Amino acid sequence: MAISQDSLVYKMEEHLQVQGYLRVEDEDDGRGYRRYSMPFLRALAGAIVEEIKENAKAIDMTDGGKWSIE
Repeated sequence: MAISQDSLVYKMEEHLQVQGYLRVEDEDDGRGYRRYSMPFLRALAGAIVEEIKENAKAIDMTDGGKWSIE
């Protein structure tokens, strides 16, 4: 099993929604958002930890037990 960007993005979005964040389109003329909060960082960290724990359970033996990161 590989750690994938899509899986991590999905988990990040789930964790952010639990913290009350809503998905929005970039509404500031393409400049990107520059502010964040500790709940935001905690939600992202939670998603990353969840992804790592999930992948630690399934070692890919096709590569001799090495992790694959995509």
